[in-house]
Amino acid sequence: MRTQISVVLDTNIWISYIISGNLRELTAQKLTYRLQVFACKDLYAELEDVLNRQKIKKLLTYPVSDYLRLVQKLTTDFDIQSTFTGAPDPQDNFLFDLALQSESSLLVTGDKRLLAVSVLGLSILTLADFRKRFPIHLAK
Repeated sequence: MRTQISVVLDTNIWISYIISGNLRELTAQKLTYRLQVFACKDLYAELEDVLNRQKIKKLLTYPVSDYLRLVQKLTTDFDIQSTFTGAPDPQDNFLFDLALQSESSLLVTGDKRLLAVSVLGLSILTLADFRKRFPIHLAK
């Protein structure tokens, strides 16, 4: 039996999946590849903030609360302690706390500055690289 692969998705990746209508793809990736996707209260709060921004909200098909509920169903909630201080933007430290404390092996982000961070035991991938590593072909 394959072991689970633990993953953290940055808020910008969640937004990408939501706006593009590809949450089905993420769900299929999660099931097919036994991914355990971790989130924390900081990530949920940031996601809610971004989804409620007018330029994003106007692109949504459903109410923000529906997307937040779906994200919570797709993720494993994890309580973090604030200890990491090496992110280029201190507001992103929680992502590394979440990845490291949940013992995730992957952090997926679209933030070029985060992609340049090196943390032992953590692979930091773009969404394109994540999709190549865990390909899914859904029928339209």
